[in-house]
Amino acid sequence: MNNDETTGLFHDRLREAYEASGMPVKEIAYRSGVKKLTIDNWLTPSKKTMPKVTEAAKVARAIGTTVEYLVFGVEPKAVPERLRKLVDLLSGMGSDDLEAILIMAQTLQERSKKKKPPIQSAS
Repeated sequence: MNNDETTGLFHDRLREAYEASGMPVKEIAYRSGVKKLTIDNWLTPSKKTMPKVTEAAKVARAIGTTVEYLVFGVEPKAVPERLRKLVDLLSGMGSDDLEAILIMAQTLQERSKKKKPPIQSAS
């Protein structure tokens, strides 16, 4: 596979993941810290530009995929539907709410670790 093919496949996968995310490029730029113009260039087939790995990783994370998928086509591991729903809900929350939920989750995890398994009665 030559460099042009790799760039084209990256572009196709990025566009697919971008469209699936439902986010405007401006939002992806904000979440990833990568300039909107840079992302627009990656989404334009005629530009034939490839990102730095660090930038690709930031954008991949922002749109809910992996850099391995965008660059190499390696599918991300399946995430259970309940976790996907939770991530969708969390992604729309502000930092104060996310911090509160993180504290609640840590508290619940600690509480579940302290629970002892029920004693089995001998019958």
